[in-house]
Amino acid sequence: MTLHRPTQADLDRMSHAEKDALIMTLFDGFGDLQRRVEDLEGQRQKTSRNSSKPPSSDGLKKGPARPRKRGEKPNGGQPGHPGQTRRMSEQADAVVDLKPHGH
Repeated sequence: MTLHRPTQADLDRMSHAEKDALIMTLFDGFGDLQRRVEDLEGQRQKTSRNSSKPPSSDGLKKGPARPRKRGEKPNGGQPGHPGQTRRMSEQADAVVDLKPHGH
């Protein structure tokens, strides 16, 4: 339904009941629009962190990565887990110079 703004002359010609009907129609339409805006704002605020949406749907809304602050967590592996470090050999089998392509 498309409503057209009545002129003052149109309003003057309307009966009290017609004006009441117009007011009720406007309030109904306003309520529908209010609900639609609330739904759209709710959708806009959903991200993969606060809904079941996949991370790929976040688009450009996703904020920058937050690096860990110094001392927030200790370095290294789990306490009690034996480390695995490669040992340097006394004599290398081969030496390979690695250079980037195009230079």
